[in-house]
Amino acid sequence: MQDSRFKLFQKLALVILKISITAFCVVHIFQQFGHEIKLLDRQISWIYIFAAILAFLVSQVIAIWRWNVCCTRLGVHECKGKLFTKNLFKYYFIGLFSNNFIPGSFGGDLIRAYLLKKNIANAKWINCVGSVFIDRASGLFAMTLLALAACFGIKFWTKFPMPASIVNILFASSVAWIVGLVVLFVVSKFIPRVTNIEPEDEESMSFINKLKLKAFEFINAMRKIKRDPSALFEITLSSLLIQILVSFCLISLAKGLNLNIEAAYLWIINSLATLGTLFTPSMNGLGVRENIYAYFFQTLNQPGGDGVVLSGSWLLTILIVSLPGLFYLIGSWRAKQKALVEVPIQSIDLAGQRAA
Repeated sequence: MQDSRFKLFQKLALVILKISITAFCVVHIFQQFGHEIKLLDRQISWIYIFAAILAFLVSQVIAIWRWNVCCTRLGVHECKGKLFTKNLFKYYFIGLFSNNFIPGSFGGDLIRAYLLKKNIANAKWINCVGSVFIDRASGLFAMTLLALAACFGIKFWTKFPMPASIVNILFASSVAWIVGLVVLFVVSKFIPRVTNIEPEDEESMSFINKLKLKAFEFINAMRKIKRDPSALFEITLSSLLIQILVSFCLISLAKGLNLNIEAAYLWIINSLATLGTLFTPSMNGLGVRENIYAYFFQTLNQPGGDGVVLSGSWLLTILIVSLPGLFYLIGSWRAKQKALVEVPIQSIDLAGQRAA
């Protein structure tokens, strides 16, 4: 009993920490850049805004296809042979929408894995989690490649005022990330397999053991994907297409908001902001992302408020595209309420038949 209370206290403390950091970052934004955020005074080109939303929507359709490939290769069999199953589409958008409100950056991913496990017969939890891990890791890998290309472009072909130290740090971290994934990919066959562990069993594990488990689950999934070169090619290609579309989305938002900033810098800023939101406890990166954008816009001799506006527009784009997830959640809730009403009625009918 005490152990369960302590775990509940830990979770509550973590949520409070994330909400506090988010609130602090948001207050800091309005204190520092509130006078520069003049959205109503801008000449907004709505055709570019619409193009950005469309580009991100297409990127998410490709992301569903990529996740489908991961599920199929990892033995989540109801996805096999179907490019865009109705259920997979629903699970993905529920996770995407939920990620806007759940503290942390991986909450929506865990919801996707949970929905797979709950609704697909004979699906193992380790494969459900593994499919989401491979899906997320491949996206980070592609994003890192584009950031690396942007670093090369800035270092050798442009003369804009991005500090050399920042470019060098991102360049080194990108190389380290890529090399680390390649090394992990090569040595994964020497790492022992992990057995299937259900979510309720995972709750009793320590934080360190949970991290080890996640690493082993990722390796286990990667080991299966590695045996299928066609799947590896499809996942990598789709990840690159997604990141290219995301980059186009950011460029289109910047043009729609009449911001003067090079595409290569947007790639780098978005990469750093994404990494910052992954490793900083907050409400889906809210506040953290905007501060990172504002800082780097200032280093480029641009108003920090422009960075906040672009980051906020990017967040709003994600929310708009994720709205199907809200409708799916409402539909699921109504279906559950309907089932709760029908069960008592059926029970009354049965009781009446027995009495007769």
